[in-house]
Amino acid sequence: MTVGVVTHGSAEAPSAHKTPHHDSGRAWYALAVLGLTMVATISFRQMLLLVLQPLKIELHLSDASAGFLIGSAPTLISGLFVFMVGWLSDRTPRHWVAACCISACAVSMACFALAQSYVLVLVAVTVLITAETGLNPVVNSLIPDLISPGRRALVNVVYSGAIGVCYGLTFAIAGLLITLAHHAVNLPTILKGASDWRVACFFAAVCGVPLAVACLSIGTVTRGHQGHVEPHEKLELLAFVREQWPNLRVFFTTMTLFSLGGVVAGMWIPTAISRTFAVTPAQVGEHLAVAVTGAAIGGFCLSAMLTLIIGKQLIAKQHRTNVSTVIFRWMSIGAALPCAGYAFATTAQQFYLLFCLQLTLQFAAAAHVGHLLQTLSSAMTRGRISAFYAIFSSVMTAPGAWLVGFISDSFHNSPRGLVLAIAVVASPAYLISAFCLRVRQPAAEPSSMAVPVTHES
Repeated sequence: MTVGVVTHGSAEAPSAHKTPHHDSGRAWYALAVLGLTMVATISFRQMLLLVLQPLKIELHLSDASAGFLIGSAPTLISGLFVFMVGWLSDRTPRHWVAACCISACAVSMACFALAQSYVLVLVAVTVLITAETGLNPVVNSLIPDLISPGRRALVNVVYSGAIGVCYGLTFAIAGLLITLAHHAVNLPTILKGASDWRVACFFAAVCGVPLAVACLSIGTVTRGHQGHVEPHEKLELLAFVREQWPNLRVFFTTMTLFSLGGVVAGMWIPTAISRTFAVTPAQVGEHLAVAVTGAAIGGFCLSAMLTLIIGKQLIAKQHRTNVSTVIFRWMSIGAALPCAGYAFATTAQQFYLLFCLQLTLQFAAAAHVGHLLQTLSSAMTRGRISAFYAIFSSVMTAPGAWLVGFISDSFHNSPRGLVLAIAVVASPAYLISAFCLRVRQPAAEPSSMAVPVTHES
């Protein structure tokens, strides 16, 4: 059976998609500012992880309380507010929303540095994580109006790759701030006698001020094409969801399964290596840092190369398939193989190699998620759809870690039992996500390597 698909913002010729902002100097400046802002918010989050131990000591927290404070509680609470940020990015000037997000991050980081009670720390961390997560809908809403469709897939790959590499580098940035704080002199009165980690967090917060000003300098970016929004793009969110629900359902399911594979492996592989080979956590951390950074760089390079090569082939053949769909599908299938290989690994080195290979393919696939989401959404709903996707994905992947633990417990906590549990959950998740995307491909824009007008099911 064939099912017709309405592709928002993709029915016109490529030239009709141009706006005065597309690929201009202002567009590249805006993209650079957004990238630096995302890196700053990631640095804030990494800082929280680095200072967790001294925070526990000062507030006399147990491990369970600290985990709830930094992870579970803020994630659940922030999910209630992220959609509001997405709504604002669809209804108000987006440079103001971005500036408010980075300002909220900076203020909450400063409050975190000065907080002396559990409740104040919880509030500060919750605001920080909400504002950080809220930047994603803003970015996904702005990129299609800044970059022309013909270049959007590659630009999304470069942007995602740079952010991925920064996940590793921001640990070094956070560590450097703590070192500088230790040698700082002439501190403000409010920081006199404060711990090094508190001073470092306050320094990090100050860095948010110029970034907020830079976000404001982006100015208003016109939504839609040719300075106006097409009639079908004026649909309210509920009407849009009803119209596009078959595609949204498949997209959310596909990406949730894909995320599940990465979350499961990323959370349990360090424990599996320590338990199986009696390696200390410090040694595991050193090796995984190299593996993750190398995988991020390798995944970015692989994804960019494939985007250029496959994109040109699809254009030459006038193939009606989105280049991001093709790359995501094959990278997801590829990521399932090293996950299955964990069950046969016999040395820690083999685990590191398989983990690096898995992450390389995962980064290469994940670099195209933003482009697929932007293509599937309309100009007036991108912010809210992006926010809803972030909430949906987080909630649906949460049971994955528990499922691996449950399967491992059935093996009576044997080292190989945990490894098998990771393989049993992660590998099928990647394969099923690739199959789902192959059955129903998200609509693509013509200049983004063609539009699938019909779907086979």
